[in-house]
Amino acid sequence: MSKKISMLFVILTFVVLTFGEVTTEFKFYFVFGDKIDSGIKANINYQYSSEEWAFLSIKSNFYPVTIKINDQKLVLRSDKQTIVVRPGKIKITYNNNSFFYQAKRGDNAISLVKNIQLKPNITYIEFRDEVSPNGDWDRDKMKLVINSNTYAKLRLDVGNESFEKEIFPGDNQLYFDFKNIDDGIYKAYVKIYNEKGSVEKEKNILIDRTQKSYGKEILFGFIAFFAGLIIWDSL
Repeated sequence: MSKKISMLFVILTFVVLTFGEVTTEFKFYFVFGDKIDSGIKANINYQYSSEEWAFLSIKSNFYPVTIKINDQKLVLRSDKQTIVVRPGKIKITYNNNSFFYQAKRGDNAISLVKNIQLKPNITYIEFRDEVSPNGDWDRDKMKLVINSNTYAKLRLDVGNESFEKEIFPGDNQLYFDFKNIDDGIYKAYVKIYNEKGSVEKEKNILIDRTQKSYGKEILFGFIAFFAGLIIWDSL
């Protein structure tokens, strides 16, 4: 019996060293090898439900590739490996660059490089729906914060104006200047696209220059007051 247990231990050690790194922090992540047969895959789906876990596959130009998930180092040997994490925002570090990705329940494909594009998988974090482009420093521009899994382009159409910006994996904080658009309620059409596909969203936006804030004037008033005190004291 002891020989069988020893042999089993040797086999398990060989599998771990051959097919990937396995963490004992099962509540955080698990890396599976690149030679997953149907039986193992079925067992993964049984143990880690897509209703509770997020499954990450990382796309790179070359393998093996070293990345960090929330500062935990992993070595990936192919894009077939699966990283299992709790849904939510995670930090991914690759080639000394870090970004935060909003992991969703189920499958999540993430590109680390610009020349490998994936169909955009977008999470909207903030979509400002009231803009007051009157120069008072309060909501002068439309703010849009999204989280992306890939490199892509974003097109925003409001009224007769169109805007385009590049987006990157992780959080993207974007600002759009509506100074050439008259006051009113408009449909804002957002399209995020690349060669692999596109996603679209629309939302009503209010542009109202009468919503005045006096924060700018108050700040300049304080600056002038203290500048006057300094000049007075130097006389």
